[in-house]
Amino acid sequence: MRLRNVIAAATATLLAACAGLTAGTHISLSDGVAKHPYRKIAEIAMSASKSERQTFDDALVARLAVAGVEGIVGDRYIEDAAAANGIAPMEAIRAAGADGVIYVWLRRDSDASRIDPTPGSWGWTGSAAAWYPPVATVQAMMSRFDFRLYDVGTQALAWSGSTTTFYPKSLAADAPPVADAVVAELAKRGFVAGR
Repeated sequence: MRLRNVIAAATATLLAACAGLTAGTHISLSDGVAKHPYRKIAEIAMSASKSERQTFDDALVARLAVAGVEGIVGDRYIEDAAAANGIAPMEAIRAAGADGVIYVWLRRDSDASRIDPTPGSWGWTGSAAAWYPPVATVQAMMSRFDFRLYDVGTQALAWSGSTTTFYPKSLAADAPPVADAVVAELAKRGFVAGR
């Protein structure tokens, strides 16, 4: 009886750990050292779709505000956020009083491209391998957002990072947790002061 209880507890712990590793959004890359916290950040979501940009703009600007940072929707300074380039947008962002600008590359997800794994029977070899999908399938079950924060004064890269979302749903559903993860990482590293 005692052995059954130990096995049941170990199984529950293992399943809880696996659930934490296979669901949700986390920071998969973070690189940069803060020289000072930023107080006003322009945010430019890079996507050909205006509605996608708007969705992510709303999520990130709201999360920055909670951290005590004024977010500026940078989309208004550029004609085509999918191919933003040039000096004029930076001059406009500087004139608006921003001390940082963060570019976000949105990775489109599609329910048609998502493939969920088929559970196999438990065991260390043989059919248990069916529980874990092949690498190509795992890539289809993830979405990534890439971020680059530049200092407006020096125009130098201050921070770069990526998020990984397992089992993505839609941009509207995934944008808030992605924004939460990024702002939490920026706060942890001292790029935003937080409240």
